[in-house]
Amino acid sequence: MSTQIGPDLPPEDPIIVAAEAPRMAAGCAVFDVWIGNPDRHEENLLYSAQYGLWLIDHEQALAGTESDLEAACERLQSAPLRTHMFRDVTLDPVEVNLWTTRITHNFSMSVVDGILEDARLRGLFTRPTMRAYRHLLATRKARLAELVHKSNLIENDSENGEEEIPWPVDGGS
Repeated sequence: MSTQIGPDLPPEDPIIVAAEAPRMAAGCAVFDVWIGNPDRHEENLLYSAQYGLWLIDHEQALAGTESDLEAACERLQSAPLRTHMFRDVTLDPVEVNLWTTRITHNFSMSVVDGILEDARLRGLFTRPTMRAYRHLLATRKARLAELVHKSNLIENDSENGEEEIPWPVDGGS
């Protein structure tokens, strides 16, 4: 017997989410750029005006399920997102910039360290993997403004002269 905690929410329309919750839509997009999550789509984001915005399914973030973690982390250090739920939606540039600044300047890596250590203690990965993830997140945090710009979160201009990077590289979904 399952207990339903809240209403079943349908897949979200990115245009509606961005219009009704522009701050959260921008935050979601910037967060996914930071963690290198290429798999944010309508079915792994929940939104309601009453309950807010919930990000679910982060399996492909932080190099995802790639077997060569070292190579994946090296590649992801400077890789922008090329796919995202809000890719074709106009996000508020002020909100995108605010979230970029919040993560870059106000989000302490000691919080990341605590989360990674907790995951390691739960047996989700080893200490070397934890170090690789920390290095990846610290590197992407330091480059976040550049990565956000290259990910075209503010302007949906794919004709920027940069070569498109297929994402994810391994051809996963």
